[in-house]
Amino acid sequence: MKKKIKPIQRFSPAEEVELIEAGDIELFELYIAQCLLSKKAQMELFKADNLKMLKAYIKWWPLSADAEIEMLKLRNSGMLDDYPYSLHPDAQIELVELGNWELVKRYVAKFSFSSAVAEAKFLQCGDYDLLKSYMEKNYLYPNAEVKLVKLGNVQLIKDYIQLCPLSKQARLELQKFKNLNLLEYHDTMWHI
Repeated sequence: MKKKIKPIQRFSPAEEVELIEAGDIELFELYIAQCLLSKKAQMELFKADNLKMLKAYIKWWPLSADAEIEMLKLRNSGMLDDYPYSLHPDAQIELVELGNWELVKRYVAKFSFSSAVAEAKFLQCGDYDLLKSYMEKNYLYPNAEVKLVKLGNVQLIKDYIQLCPLSKQARLELQKFKNLNLLEYHDTMWHI
């Protein structure tokens, strides 16, 4: 017969911070096995610089958006590699804005963007192979398609058109740039 685990009483954010500051990893792991930490306590994990506690926590729970952004600011790419969750949209934007394309490459190998803003900014990385690989697995958000057209990489646009039809906004952008060859290519490909 399995031994029943007695539920733990939820701590206040201040008590969670005290738990972290105490540094007792066994007690911490027992607590997080049943309770999600408050945002304040999650941020304390970074201030306490206790990597062992942080790694233990993310085995159970995703971090808040603020804590994810803090994690990215640490510039510890291994931390993101160990993080088993898709980042919150604000953290995705932060990831792209950091400009560490190797880190972004490893992230998009596991997850797609849920932030249209992050995805549009990602298109500016200038790495044709990375962008093509991403687009082969993901349809772009309409505003990212517009950004793709504005960037003007004809081959990348053609590669994307082969995968899926452009949004109305992106087709209008092609007309604005008077790139009628690409527009005709698109409409022929998708019988529009």
